Amino acid sequence: MASFTAFPLRFRDAFLRRTEEVEAIVQLFRVMAVTPHGSWAGCAHFGWRDFFERARVRPELISKAVEEANSALRDLGITHYRVAAITKAGDSQRDIDSYEVSIISTEAGAEAIRLQL
Repeated sequence: MASFTAFPLRFRDAFLRRTEEVEAIVQLFRVMAVTPHGSWAGCAHFGWRDFFERARVRPELISKAVEEANSALRDLGITHYRVAAITKAGDSQRDIDSYEVSIISTEAGAEAIRLQL
């Protein structure tokens, strides 16, 4: 059974804490949501924060966020997941927008993951 590095990075018994694959993907996307786009030297496509902050006045940026997320996944070698859609959540408050991210696995029979941000 494969295990994956958990975020945030923490040690457990002198080793990095591990988690299941789906939880690792969810944690990765949560980190991506709060990271400024292009601020991580390891992957120029990583980060959604800027897209979410400006989407209220430029809604087309959400489709760009989907493209950049999928590019980031490819750059990181994560080929069996992709972002299918990002939609504005219906429960968004007047001053705070929230989004739902639909993540799909390319493996047959896998269920979609819905992440609320």
